[in-house]
Amino acid sequence: MKTYSFKLLWALTSRHLKMFFKNKITFFFSLLVPFITLAIYLLFLRELEVSAVTSLIEGYGLSDPEPLINAAYNLIDSWMLSGILAVSCISVSLNACHIIISDREKGVNREFIASPVSQGLVTLSYFIFNILVSLIIVTAVLFICLIYLGVVGNFRLTFANFGYIYLVLILSVLSAATVTIFLCSFINNFSIFNSVIAIVSAAVGFLIGGYMPISMLPGVAQNLTAFFPGTYSAGLLRNYFMNDQIVALYDFMMGNAEYAPIAEELLSSISGSFSLDLTVFGSSLSVAWMYGILAISILLFGALNALLSNRNLHLGAIGKRRKARRKALEKQE
Repeated sequence: MKTYSFKLLWALTSRHLKMFFKNKITFFFSLLVPFITLAIYLLFLRELEVSAVTSLIEGYGLSDPEPLINAAYNLIDSWMLSGILAVSCISVSLNACHIIISDREKGVNREFIASPVSQGLVTLSYFIFNILVSLIIVTAVLFICLIYLGVVGNFRLTFANFGYIYLVLILSVLSAATVTIFLCSFINNFSIFNSVIAIVSAAVGFLIGGYMPISMLPGVAQNLTAFFPGTYSAGLLRNYFMNDQIVALYDFMMGNAEYAPIAEELLSSISGSFSLDLTVFGSSLSVAWMYGILAISILLFGALNALLSNRNLHLGAIGKRRKARRKALEKQE
């Protein structure tokens, strides 16, 4: 008879956590990926985004555009760092799935199947473990981003917007966990898993508009981003990261006689250029819609994971049996 117990659930989750943090290489690379992305932005992408805004501002023919360009830096940094956070939720969650693949390769799943533990409980323990690891690492990335923004400029962030940012991060981690665990449902060895990590790490930043505005992508690619939950995570994070910066920039422009006449038009152009408002299949999505789609993705992939929980546990065991039969046949030959 299969057993269900909160203590048993926590024991399984604790076991996954200990294994993850004990494996220094896996933990190091899970922590390293977001910071590599941050370093790439600071070294290469920041200047590209700054040049785009500089060209936009200089197009208005201002006699002294430099103070306005400098004032816009916080807006640019906030846009990019919110994208990095959205990408980090996915990349860290995928790296945390290392434990699932390891259990399949080592045949630990066979022990779970043979034990009286509920298969749904085992799947839930993987899910909770993934969320906890992702949330710990992404929270660290968030505070490093906030420290950077506070050091390099006059960054503003109200307590309310900080609360919304963390709420979106929690939802983003939940969504990423359901998607990555579902993706790993079809993987039972590290060679495939490592290939998937390489592909996802390279592509996800562009697929969700994390590294460049969606408006800069070709029409087909823009519509393709609509099918990735991370797109809505990035959109929500940007709204809350940039709200206070837009207000600050508007106040700065209204306090300058030369900048005041173009304040609303310029901010509207910047918002459009940097895809602050998501446009999917020609329709602009409000913040409420972004929340709704993100919630739907969590429910949808959560349900799929629940349906596949039995198959997922047997996947590793089936793979082991196939290898054993193949070796036996080779010996007979």
